[in-house]
Amino acid sequence: MSLNALDAESLELPRLTFNYRPERIVSRNNRRTIQHNELPGSFMYVDDRMFAREQFLVHTPSKHVIDGKQFDMELHFFTKAADGKLAVVAVMVQPDENASLSIPTYTLPNREGEIVPPQWRRNPADFVPKNRDYFSYMGSFTTPPCKESVAWIVLK
Repeated sequence: MSLNALDAESLELPRLTFNYRPERIVSRNNRRTIQHNELPGSFMYVDDRMFAREQFLVHTPSKHVIDGKQFDMELHFFTKAADGKLAVVAVMVQPDENASLSIPTYTLPNREGEIVPPQWRRNPADFVPKNRDYFSYMGSFTTPPCKESVAWIVLK
């Protein structure tokens, strides 16, 4: 998906707030990506609407292109509201530009189905830039089952 910053500058979008807690992360190779399952207790708010964070995925290179630029990595934080509505927060990571967002070096599961037990404790909010400007659109998941009606929040 390609986004252009000029297309969204005049829109006023709801305020984002992240209430994520530190946790030990379990990594799983699901063949398409490295999936990090989360324990309950971390939330994102879009204005006053609460979304519980369920997992995050790491994609290399990024799935989104912003102003013609593809990033080295993109994190997808999957969240769900109490009514079942889904939202994905996408964070672009360019290690040389935002080192504080870089994922620490750790052992990744190499084979499909392989699970690596918790190796490090980190607050996923550390990956979210301080600037909360974002693009938003309705779309689908980027990996099967490609479920539709997903609100995408792509941080600039």
